[in-house]
Amino acid sequence: MTSELRRHVHILFYLCDVMEKICFHARMGFYNSPKLSLANDIMHYLCFLIAADNKVTWEETAIVNEILDESNLKQVANSQELAEIVRDFVNDPFMQKIPESLKLFISFDLNAKAEKQFGNINYSVSELYVGVLRALGEEMIACDGQVDKSERETLQAYISRLISYTNNELKKDENNQNGGTVFIGGKA
Repeated sequence: MTSELRRHVHILFYLCDVMEKICFHARMGFYNSPKLSLANDIMHYLCFLIAADNKVTWEETAIVNEILDESNLKQVANSQELAEIVRDFVNDPFMQKIPESLKLFISFDLNAKAEKQFGNINYSVSELYVGVLRALGEEMIACDGQVDKSERETLQAYISRLISYTNNELKKDENNQNGGTVFIGGKA
């Protein structure tokens, strides 16, 4: 993983720590820890990209381990262990759903009512989230030196869905004349 991408992944997990510290997720009706939710969603996402070409490489295993390390979760021992995890995730309808962690980041944006600036990054946190997933996906599908057509299509379709969802949710808030708190996916 490039140092720039590693830094952005770190920022996402740092934001999860901030949300947890201020109990933002609980106030918005999200029950899981933000950090655990983000790690789980990224893990599902990477597993689906890995499954797109029906093979697990050591390069893919290294990227997954970097994410697991960043989130303080147990790393996978080898490509065989990752292949077993991928097989378990493949039947999950994850790719048809919007990740809970993205909903949480959008809620954070909507309740902040302004873009955040972290270091040299001038993004809303939900736009940062989607950008990191795009970059992670591009790195994941290219890490073995071969980009399979099904990997590229899987990545593009999923990122397009996330961009569309994020834009629609942020636009809803712009059109909301009443102001107030907007809840995404959690309970009001």
